Amino acid sequence: MMWRQASTATWDGKARGYDLGDKEACTVRLVGEGGCMSAEQSGGLSTSGDGHHLSPDEDGRRGRLREARALAKSDPGEGLPLVASLCHELAWDLLEEGLLSDAEALVREELAAVRFLVANDPEAFLPRVADACENLAGILWEGGDPAEAEPLYREALSLRRSLAGQDPAEGPLSEVASSCVDLALFLEDLGRLEEAEPLLREALGTYRSLRGGHALSWAAMVARTGFVLARVLDCAGRPEEAEPLLREALECYRTLAASDPDEDGLPALIPEAGPPMGVLATILAEEGRAKEAEELFREGLSMYAILAQTHPEREDFRLGEEAFRESLAQLSAGV
Repeated sequence: MMWRQASTATWDGKARGYDLGDKEACTVRLVGEGGCMSAEQSGGLSTSGDGHHLSPDEDGRRGRLREARALAKSDPGEGLPLVASLCHELAWDLLEEGLLSDAEALVREELAAVRFLVANDPEAFLPRVADACENLAGILWEGGDPAEAEPLYREALSLRRSLAGQDPAEGPLSEVASSCVDLALFLEDLGRLEEAEPLLREALGTYRSLRGGHALSWAAMVARTGFVLARVLDCAGRPEEAEPLLREALECYRTLAASDPDEDGLPALIPEAGPPMGVLATILAEEGRAKEAEELFREGLSMYAILAQTHPEREDFRLGEEAFRESLAQLSAGV
Protein backbone atom coordinates (compact mmCIF):
# COMPACT_ATOMS: atom_id res chain seq x y z
CA MET A 1 0.00 0.00 0.00
CA MET A 2 1.39 3.37 -1.02
CA TRP A 3 0.69 6.41 1.12
CA ARG A 4 0.76 8.85 -1.76
CA GLN A 5 -2.49 10.64 -2.40
CA ALA A 6 -3.31 13.38 -4.85
CA SER A 7 -4.12 16.82 -3.60
CA THR A 8 -7.68 18.07 -3.93
CA ALA A 9 -6.83 21.52 -2.65
CA THR A 10 -8.71 24.49 -4.00
CA TRP A 11 -7.42 27.88 -5.04
CA ASP A 12 -7.57 30.38 -2.18
CA GLY A 13 -6.78 33.53 -4.14
CA LYS A 14 -3.84 34.43 -1.88
CA ALA A 15 -0.17 34.62 -2.78
CA ARG A 16 -1.13 33.76 -6.35
CA GLY A 17 -3.27 30.91 -5.00
CA TYR A 18 -0.31 28.77 -4.05
CA ASP A 19 -1.36 28.05 -0.47
CA LEU A 20 -2.31 24.48 -1.32
CA GLY A 21 -1.06 22.50 1.65
CA ASP A 22 1.31 20.32 -0.39
CA LYS A 23 3.20 19.34 2.74
CA GLU A 24 0.09 17.51 3.91
CA ALA A 25 -1.57 16.64 0.62
CA CYS A 26 1.09 16.07 -1.99
CA THR A 27 2.50 12.78 -2.82
CA VAL A 28 2.74 11.73 0.81
CA ARG A 29 -0.46 12.35 2.74
CA LEU A 30 0.51 11.63 6.31
CA VAL A 31 -2.22 12.70 8.68
CA GLY A 32 -5.85 11.73 8.42
CA GLU A 33 -8.18 14.69 8.08
CA GLY A 34 -10.17 13.56 11.11
CA GLY A 35 -7.22 13.71 13.50
CA CYS A 36 -7.42 11.66 16.70
CA MET A 37 -10.69 9.98 17.61
CA SER A 38 -12.85 11.50 20.30
CA ALA A 39 -13.98 9.49 23.30
CA GLU A 40 -17.43 9.17 21.76
CA GLN A 41 -16.03 7.92 18.45
CA SER A 42 -13.86 5.34 20.18
CA GLY A 43 -16.56 3.74 22.28
CA GLY A 44 -16.26 -0.03 22.46
CA LEU A 45 -12.63 -0.14 21.38
CA SER A 46 -9.86 -1.78 23.34
CA THR A 47 -7.01 0.32 24.68
CA SER A 48 -3.24 -0.13 24.40
CA GLY A 49 -0.87 0.38 27.28
CA ASP A 50 -0.27 4.02 26.34
CA GLY A 51 -3.97 4.89 26.39
CA HIS A 52 -4.40 4.79 22.60
CA HIS A 53 -7.76 3.28 21.64
CA LEU A 54 -7.46 0.30 19.31
CA SER A 55 -9.98 -0.80 16.75
CA PRO A 56 -10.56 -4.58 16.57
CA ASP A 57 -8.55 -4.75 13.33
CA GLU A 58 -5.67 -2.77 14.82
CA ASP A 59 -5.72 -4.84 17.99
CA GLY A 60 -5.56 -8.00 15.90
CA ARG A 61 -2.65 -6.69 13.85
CA ARG A 62 -0.73 -5.81 17.03
CA GLY A 63 -1.17 -9.38 18.22
CA ARG A 64 0.05 -10.76 14.90
CA LEU A 65 2.99 -8.34 14.99
CA ARG A 66 4.08 -9.70 18.37
CA GLU A 67 3.93 -13.21 16.94
CA ALA A 68 5.86 -12.15 13.83
CA ARG A 69 8.57 -10.54 15.94
CA ALA A 70 8.97 -13.75 17.90
CA LEU A 71 9.16 -15.77 14.68
CA ALA A 72 11.75 -13.36 13.22
CA LYS A 73 14.10 -14.09 16.11
CA SER A 74 14.26 -17.78 15.21
CA ASP A 75 13.66 -17.52 11.45
CA PRO A 76 14.33 -14.00 10.05
CA GLY A 77 13.56 -15.01 6.47
CA GLU A 78 10.09 -16.14 7.47
CA GLY A 79 9.29 -13.64 10.20
CA LEU A 80 10.73 -10.33 8.97
CA PRO A 81 8.49 -10.03 5.87
CA LEU A 82 5.50 -10.38 8.20
CA VAL A 83 6.98 -7.83 10.60
CA ALA A 84 7.49 -5.35 7.75
CA SER A 85 3.96 -5.76 6.37
CA LEU A 86 2.27 -5.52 9.76
CA CYS A 87 4.34 -2.49 10.77
CA HIS A 88 3.30 -0.81 7.54
CA GLU A 89 -0.40 -1.53 8.07
CA LEU A 90 -0.35 -0.44 11.71
CA ALA A 91 1.58 2.73 10.88
CA TRP A 92 -1.08 3.66 8.33
CA ASP A 93 -3.80 3.21 10.97
CA LEU A 94 -1.91 5.48 13.35
CA LEU A 95 -1.25 8.10 10.69
CA GLU A 96 -4.94 8.26 9.90
CA GLU A 97 -5.46 9.13 13.57
CA GLY A 98 -2.70 11.74 13.57
CA LEU A 99 -0.31 9.75 15.79
CA LEU A 100 2.93 10.60 14.02
CA SER A 101 5.43 9.56 16.70
CA ASP A 102 3.85 6.12 17.14
CA ALA A 103 3.72 5.63 13.38
CA GLU A 104 7.33 6.76 13.03
CA ALA A 105 8.56 3.98 15.29
CA LEU A 106 6.71 1.37 13.24
CA VAL A 107 7.99 2.69 9.91
CA ARG A 108 11.54 2.67 11.28
CA GLU A 109 11.04 -0.98 12.23
CA GLU A 110 9.61 -1.71 8.78
CA LEU A 111 12.60 -0.03 7.11
CA ALA A 112 15.08 -1.99 9.23
CA ALA A 113 13.32 -5.23 8.32
CA VAL A 114 13.28 -4.66 4.57
CA ARG A 115 16.89 -3.42 4.59
CA PHE A 116 17.87 -6.77 6.13
CA LEU A 117 15.79 -8.75 3.64
CA VAL A 118 17.04 -6.94 0.54
CA ALA A 119 20.41 -8.69 0.73
CA ASN A 120 18.80 -12.05 -0.09
CA ASP A 121 16.03 -10.88 -2.41
CA PRO A 122 16.72 -7.41 -3.89
CA GLU A 123 14.08 -7.75 -6.60
CA ALA A 124 11.32 -8.17 -4.03
CA PHE A 125 12.56 -5.83 -1.32
CA LEU A 126 14.38 -2.92 -3.00
CA PRO A 127 11.04 -1.31 -3.98
CA ARG A 128 9.87 -1.75 -0.38
CA VAL A 129 13.02 -0.09 0.94
CA ALA A 130 12.26 2.88 -1.34
CA ASP A 131 8.64 2.98 -0.16
CA ALA A 132 9.64 2.86 3.51
CA CYS A 133 12.31 5.55 3.01
CA GLU A 134 9.75 7.90 1.46
CA ASN A 135 7.11 7.22 4.08
CA LEU A 136 9.55 7.76 6.95
CA ALA A 137 10.86 10.91 5.24
CA GLY A 138 7.31 12.20 4.95
CA ILE A 139 6.65 11.59 8.63
CA LEU A 140 9.88 13.35 9.59
CA TRP A 141 9.08 16.27 7.27
CA GLU A 142 5.64 16.59 8.79
CA GLY A 143 7.16 16.35 12.25
CA GLY A 144 9.67 19.12 11.62
CA ASP A 145 12.87 17.14 11.10
CA PRO A 146 13.97 17.99 7.53
CA ALA A 147 17.63 17.17 8.23
CA GLU A 148 16.85 13.48 8.67
CA ALA A 149 14.12 13.45 6.01
CA GLU A 150 16.28 14.68 3.11
CA PRO A 151 18.74 11.76 2.85
CA LEU A 152 15.80 9.35 2.98
CA TYR A 153 14.09 11.11 0.07
CA ARG A 154 17.36 11.03 -1.86
CA GLU A 155 17.94 7.35 -1.10
CA ALA A 156 14.44 6.51 -2.32
CA LEU A 157 15.02 8.40 -5.56
CA SER A 158 18.38 6.70 -6.09
CA LEU A 159 16.77 3.30 -5.60
CA ARG A 160 13.94 4.17 -8.01
CA ARG A 161 16.48 5.22 -10.65
CA SER A 162 18.38 1.96 -10.20
CA LEU A 163 15.19 -0.10 -10.53
CA ALA A 164 14.09 1.82 -13.63
CA GLY A 165 17.52 1.32 -15.16
CA GLN A 166 17.07 -2.42 -14.84
CA ASP A 167 13.47 -2.32 -16.08
CA PRO A 168 12.61 0.87 -18.01
CA ALA A 169 8.91 0.04 -18.13
CA GLU A 170 6.02 2.37 -17.40
CA GLY A 171 5.71 1.40 -13.73
CA PRO A 172 9.34 1.93 -12.65
CA LEU A 173 9.63 5.12 -14.71
CA SER A 174 6.52 6.59 -13.11
CA GLU A 175 7.91 5.74 -9.67
CA VAL A 176 11.08 7.71 -10.49
CA ALA A 177 8.93 10.65 -11.51
CA SER A 178 6.86 10.40 -8.34
CA SER A 179 10.00 10.33 -6.19
CA CYS A 180 11.34 13.36 -8.07
CA VAL A 181 8.18 15.25 -7.19
CA ASP A 182 8.35 14.17 -3.55
CA LEU A 183 11.91 15.44 -3.19
CA ALA A 184 11.14 18.60 -5.16
CA LEU A 185 8.19 19.48 -2.92
CA PHE A 186 10.38 18.93 0.12
CA LEU A 187 13.11 21.20 -1.29
CA GLU A 188 10.55 23.82 -2.30
CA ASP A 189 9.24 23.86 1.27
CA LEU A 190 12.79 24.66 2.40
CA GLY A 191 13.04 27.48 -0.16
CA ARG A 192 15.57 25.63 -2.32
CA LEU A 193 13.83 26.39 -5.59
CA GLU A 194 16.89 25.99 -7.83
CA GLU A 195 17.25 22.39 -6.65
CA ALA A 196 13.54 21.64 -6.97
CA GLU A 197 13.23 22.90 -10.56
CA PRO A 198 15.30 20.22 -12.39
CA LEU A 199 13.59 17.45 -10.46
CA LEU A 200 10.18 18.76 -11.50
CA ARG A 201 11.29 19.15 -15.10
CA GLU A 202 12.48 15.54 -15.11
CA ALA A 203 9.21 14.31 -13.63
CA LEU A 204 7.13 16.38 -16.03
CA GLY A 205 9.12 15.06 -19.00
CA THR A 206 8.48 11.50 -17.86
CA TYR A 207 4.76 12.04 -17.36
CA ARG A 208 4.47 13.74 -20.75
CA SER A 209 6.20 10.79 -22.37
CA LEU A 210 3.93 8.32 -20.61
CA ARG A 211 0.88 10.38 -21.55
CA GLY A 212 1.93 10.16 -25.18
CA GLY A 213 1.01 6.50 -25.21
CA HIS A 214 -2.07 6.83 -23.00
CA ALA A 215 -3.74 10.16 -23.66
CA LEU A 216 -5.90 10.13 -20.53
CA SER A 217 -4.05 7.86 -18.11
CA TRP A 218 -1.27 10.30 -17.22
CA ALA A 219 -2.99 13.61 -17.95
CA ALA A 220 -3.64 14.34 -14.26
CA MET A 221 0.01 13.77 -13.34
CA VAL A 222 1.15 16.06 -16.17
CA ALA A 223 -1.23 18.70 -14.84
CA ARG A 224 -0.24 18.36 -11.18
CA THR A 225 3.49 18.29 -11.84
CA GLY A 226 3.30 21.14 -14.31
CA PHE A 227 1.39 23.21 -11.78
CA VAL A 228 4.05 22.68 -9.10
CA LEU A 229 6.80 23.58 -11.58
CA ALA A 230 4.83 26.70 -12.56
CA ARG A 231 4.62 27.63 -8.89
CA VAL A 232 8.38 27.24 -8.44
CA LEU A 233 9.10 29.34 -11.53
CA ASP A 234 6.62 32.04 -10.56
CA CYS A 235 8.01 32.21 -7.03
CA ALA A 236 11.47 32.57 -8.59
CA GLY A 237 10.25 35.63 -10.50
CA ARG A 238 9.69 33.92 -13.86
CA PRO A 239 5.92 34.14 -14.48
CA GLU A 240 6.42 34.13 -18.25
CA GLU A 241 7.73 30.56 -17.95
CA ALA A 242 4.92 29.59 -15.61
CA GLU A 243 2.12 30.63 -18.00
CA PRO A 244 2.50 27.84 -20.61
CA LEU A 245 2.70 25.23 -17.86
CA LEU A 246 -0.52 26.51 -16.31
CA ARG A 247 -2.22 26.43 -19.70
CA GLU A 248 -1.03 22.86 -20.20
CA ALA A 249 -2.39 21.89 -16.79
CA LEU A 250 -5.78 23.37 -17.66
CA GLU A 251 -5.77 21.60 -21.02
CA CYS A 252 -5.17 18.30 -19.24
CA TYR A 253 -8.00 18.86 -16.77
CA ARG A 254 -10.38 19.95 -19.52
CA THR A 255 -9.53 16.83 -21.51
CA LEU A 256 -10.26 14.69 -18.46
CA ALA A 257 -13.50 16.56 -17.81
CA ALA A 258 -14.70 16.10 -21.39
CA SER A 259 -13.93 12.39 -21.23
CA ASP A 260 -16.31 11.92 -18.28
CA PRO A 261 -19.53 13.82 -19.03
CA ASP A 262 -22.42 13.93 -16.61
CA GLU A 263 -25.91 12.57 -17.31
CA ASP A 264 -26.74 15.72 -19.29
CA GLY A 265 -23.68 15.30 -21.48
CA LEU A 266 -21.82 18.21 -19.87
CA PRO A 267 -18.12 17.92 -18.94
CA ALA A 268 -17.33 16.78 -15.43
CA LEU A 269 -16.25 19.32 -12.83
CA ILE A 270 -12.66 18.78 -11.64
CA PRO A 271 -11.81 20.83 -8.51
CA GLU A 272 -8.08 20.42 -9.11
CA ALA A 273 -8.45 22.67 -12.15
CA GLY A 274 -9.18 25.57 -9.80
CA PRO A 275 -5.63 26.36 -8.63
CA PRO A 276 -4.00 26.59 -12.09
CA MET A 277 -7.03 28.47 -13.36
CA GLY A 278 -6.84 31.05 -10.56
CA VAL A 279 -3.08 31.47 -10.77
CA LEU A 280 -3.10 31.86 -14.54
CA ALA A 281 -5.90 34.43 -14.31
CA THR A 282 -3.92 36.36 -11.69
CA ILE A 283 -0.79 36.40 -13.87
CA LEU A 284 -2.82 37.58 -16.86
CA ALA A 285 -4.47 40.31 -14.78
CA GLU A 286 -1.08 41.53 -13.58
CA GLU A 287 0.08 41.70 -17.20
CA GLY A 288 -2.91 43.84 -18.15
CA ARG A 289 -4.71 41.07 -20.06
CA ALA A 290 -7.97 41.70 -18.25
CA LYS A 291 -10.32 40.06 -20.74
CA GLU A 292 -8.49 36.73 -20.63
CA ALA A 293 -8.25 36.94 -16.86
CA GLU A 294 -11.97 37.67 -16.52
CA GLU A 295 -12.91 34.62 -18.58
CA LEU A 296 -10.87 32.37 -16.31
CA PHE A 297 -12.14 33.95 -13.11
CA ARG A 298 -15.74 33.48 -14.32
CA GLU A 299 -15.07 29.88 -15.30
CA GLY A 300 -13.61 29.13 -11.88
CA LEU A 301 -16.43 30.91 -10.08
CA SER A 302 -19.03 28.92 -12.01
CA MET A 303 -17.29 25.63 -11.28
CA TYR A 304 -16.93 26.22 -7.54
CA ALA A 305 -20.45 27.62 -7.20
CA ILE A 306 -21.86 24.38 -8.61
CA LEU A 307 -19.53 22.25 -6.49
CA ALA A 308 -20.35 24.20 -3.32
CA GLN A 309 -24.08 23.85 -3.95
CA THR A 310 -23.80 20.14 -4.73
CA HIS A 311 -21.50 19.43 -1.79
CA PRO A 312 -22.46 21.87 1.02
CA GLU A 313 -20.32 19.89 3.48
CA ARG A 314 -17.13 20.80 1.59
CA GLU A 315 -15.69 24.01 3.00
CA ASP A 316 -12.90 24.01 0.41
CA PHE A 317 -15.47 24.36 -2.38
CA ARG A 318 -17.13 27.26 -0.57
CA LEU A 319 -13.77 28.97 -0.06
CA GLY A 320 -12.90 28.43 -3.71
CA GLU A 321 -16.14 30.09 -4.76
CA GLU A 322 -15.46 33.05 -2.45
CA ALA A 323 -11.89 33.44 -3.73
CA PHE A 324 -12.93 33.53 -7.39
CA ARG A 325 -15.83 35.87 -6.64
CA GLU A 326 -13.52 38.25 -4.77
CA SER A 327 -10.86 38.14 -7.48
CA LEU A 328 -13.42 38.86 -10.17
CA ALA A 329 -14.72 41.82 -8.17
CA GLN A 330 -11.20 43.17 -7.73
CA LEU A 331 -10.53 42.81 -11.46
CA SER A 332 -13.75 44.67 -12.30
CA ALA A 333 -12.83 47.42 -9.84
CA GLY A 334 -9.36 47.72 -11.31
CA VAL A 335 -7.68 46.79 -8.01
